[in-house]
Amino acid sequence: MNEFIKESLSLIFSPRCILCGEVIYWGRICKNCVNKISNSISYEITYVKGLQVFHATLYKEVIRNLLLSYKVSGRMFLSRIIGNHMVDLIKHFKLDFDLLTYVPVTKTVLFERGFDHMKLISRVVQKELKCDSYKTLKAVKETDQVFAQNREKAVLGKFKLIKNVHDKNILLIDDICTTGNTLKECVKILKLGGANEIKTVVFALKKEGK
Repeated sequence: MNEFIKESLSLIFSPRCILCGEVIYWGRICKNCVNKISNSISYEITYVKGLQVFHATLYKEVIRNLLLSYKVSGRMFLSRIIGNHMVDLIKHFKLDFDLLTYVPVTKTVLFERGFDHMKLISRVVQKELKCDSYKTLKAVKETDQVFAQNREKAVLGKFKLIKNVHDKNILLIDDICTTGNTLKECVKILKLGGANEIKTVVFALKKEGK
């Protein structure tokens, strides 16, 4: 077998980075993407729709690929990478809370993907922080906010409270904050249920026009 054929076969069958597609010789993510993720981490606070949102990074390039690979391609092991960065974010700001909860997916998304991506991330965070954690909200309205003309109205009535949160200090987590409408609606429902203080934490923040 000549060298050209050997090289061609190695390119076809060699493992590739799940984020950029480059050929790699071990692992699932290439060194370049690992470095890009690490370099993008910057623990910050941004106010979105009146909410104080703690975030670990911005929704750009490799972070976008990371989240799509996790949620859309179903690479569930990536929940550990995302979850661990959220743990470090929580520790960095020394956030105090009684209960960890998360923004749940809709029934349609759960059926299509086969898993609730935030439930897996919350398990990582709960395990590392050894805190109380359970699902407090349920998505009861199917909405496609990406294509909705008015995203703020589209999310109204999307969630309902399913657990007692009276007088709880809550840490609400999600993978990304785009417009802040989903977080705002979840906070509203939790407040109506009697929750005390609610802190919102996301892995990535997408800035307007980015």
